[in-house]
Amino acid sequence: MKTRKVSMILAAALCGTMLFSGCSFGKAAENLKSVADGDTESTSVVAVKEEGKTVSDSVAVPAFTYDMSGETIVTPGTEVKINCPAEVSDGGEVTYQWYKNNVDSNGGGTVMDGETNAELSVDTSETGSVFYYVVATNNQGEKINMVASTTYEVTVMEEGEWTADATGYRYVLADKSYPVSTTIWMGDTAYTLNEEGYRTDDGQPIADHTVALLSVAEVQAAAAAALDPAAAAAGTDAAAAGTDAAAGTDAAAAGTDAVAATGTDAAAGTATETPAATDAATAQ
Repeated sequence: MKTRKVSMILAAALCGTMLFSGCSFGKAAENLKSVADGDTESTSVVAVKEEGKTVSDSVAVPAFTYDMSGETIVTPGTEVKINCPAEVSDGGEVTYQWYKNNVDSNGGGTVMDGETNAELSVDTSETGSVFYYVVATNNQGEKINMVASTTYEVTVMEEGEWTADATGYRYVLADKSYPVSTTIWMGDTAYTLNEEGYRTDDGQPIADHTVALLSVAEVQAAAAAALDPAAAAAGTDAAAAGTDAAAGTDAAAAGTDAVAATGTDAAAGTATETPAATDAATAQ
């Protein structure tokens, strides 16, 4: 299985979006019976800057909204889109350039001509696995700063066919292997397969064919929790305690209002009765 840059991207967190990202696939070969896998290390970021521009630390580094680590498995011709916008804090103009790579690295990839938007439409006409990443550039006149996203893998499987047996349906390929524990996009439908390779349902519609990504904040929080579960639990308890304390404050405030209201009403009653008592004394 390949090495990810964010501690396996916390498989449990990513698999929450498995239906629409196929996160559990890992790599095509990893989830095919009788097919071995391999390891690929990521390398440093390499990007091509525009001629005449100077990289400067005085320009803010773009911040990606989403973490691109993940993958989707599809059949040939299925539409796949990846959307990875970035923001800057200094009012600069953000531009994009997408790259593709045959290894899991966000450096040294091939420039994808014309792919200069935050969203990429992936070519799924040929079988195989390709890693995609985007470089976001903050432009401030002749000065720039840039950053590369993590990689997203799209695997295009060869065409297979659904084969039924007494247990259910499997998607069997020409070599008699079949994918397991993953989700496959086929046209407009996503099919989830269990650990035995059987289809778990009749498929779910794919809304707009854009892969589901976790936000950078979600990945960072999950990574921190994985490194220090006790601190994460303490944070959760503290948040709960804060909620309880706030509820107690509201109750106390309500009680104060009730006391104030009662005191005011009592005072009003005294004020009403006093003139009446005076009038009675006068009449005598």
